[in-house]
Amino acid sequence: MKSLKDLFGVEKPILGMIHLYGTKDKDRLKRGMEELEIYNEEDVDGVIIDDFISPFIDFCHFLDDSSKQKYKFAKGINHLYDPYLNFDYAQRFGCQFALFNSIQKNSIISHYYDLKRNKFSDIFVIGGVDFRLSKPTNESVKSNLMFAKDKCDAIVTSTRIKSLETPIPKLNEYKSYLGDFPLFTGSGVCLDNVQKQLSVADGAIIETYFKEKNDISLPVDRYKVRDFMDAVKELRN
Repeated sequence: MKSLKDLFGVEKPILGMIHLYGTKDKDRLKRGMEELEIYNEEDVDGVIIDDFISPFIDFCHFLDDSSKQKYKFAKGINHLYDPYLNFDYAQRFGCQFALFNSIQKNSIISHYYDLKRNKFSDIFVIGGVDFRLSKPTNESVKSNLMFAKDKCDAIVTSTRIKSLETPIPKLNEYKSYLGDFPLFTGSGVCLDNVQKQLSVADGAIIETYFKEKNDISLPVDRYKVRDFMDAVKELRN
């Protein structure tokens, strides 16, 4: 299994998101490529491309276009509407990792997932436990984590409302069960709380905070990314 440092090149990696918002195909693709350049130039460690809002054809075109470029960051994929295709598309379009929003017993077909993961063993998997829109389970926190730990290379959790900060007590509880197994914080991380969040979590996925006015539908704000990554670099020293 790859470590976070093997994949992202640093401790405490920061991952940005690409959503392909826009009213026209060419606008979505243009904005997405511009955001990739911002992330690359401002030293974000990884970028996740998802199909949350974009038409499927634009999602594929963008993955193809981005595969022809060279970036410093590791590139990831989050195929929300058919998560199992994460593996196939990651390999096809040169992505090093994939995000599964939920990797709980009630959200994956375990044997089918295992077949795919074994076939595409080079793809690093970040799996969600009580993450964003994942459905609650009847299992204990420990049971959910132990199941997920066997299915992926890192775990991410969050609040149910993406703009709210992941509670530190929740992160501490997860780390108490996970030990050295990597844990990402996946909601509400900003310049004001990044030190506190990364004092527990092993990395962070940043979505709305990197956008203008903290609005997920607006473009990535280069200067917010720059200030945030400057702060993270100081934490690593």
